[in-house]
Amino acid sequence: MDKKIKISSSQILVKVMCFIAIVIFSKLIIDNNNNDDFDFKTLLEYKIFLAVFIAALIYFFTRPAIYYDNTNIYIKKVTQSLIIIPLKKVRSIFKSPFVSKGTTMFTIEYINDENEKDSVKFNGRYFSSKLSNFMAILKETNPHIEIV
Repeated sequence: MDKKIKISSSQILVKVMCFIAIVIFSKLIIDNNNNDDFDFKTLLEYKIFLAVFIAALIYFFTRPAIYYDNTNIYIKKVTQSLIIIPLKKVRSIFKSPFVSKGTTMFTIEYINDENEKDSVKFNGRYFSSKLSNFMAILKETNPHIEIV
């Protein structure tokens, strides 16, 4: 069995920053509840920021991890077991034109086990050698693939 190579970005820095913001805003809310000097608007702003950072942390923890080898793509989602897709079943890859700090959104369309079109979105490094190798292997395995 070939070694699996990860092509999706783990975004650890963003997760850590969201966690730190959650801790800070939680502390501010607790301190605010113990102190009568703060007004309602400030407390409401802290709660809104806390909710936004919790939602962002959940979003980034539920992003799929995408791996590949010479024969398959492996998709690990939080809500599902490992999905294995043969490279021959991949129909297209869409690279988003928007790049932020070298990371962009990719969409892989494939045919699932029920012979229906399905897709997965993931963040990856735009100029990564791993992604370039992945595209080359895909073109070699499936010459009719669309890379947009």
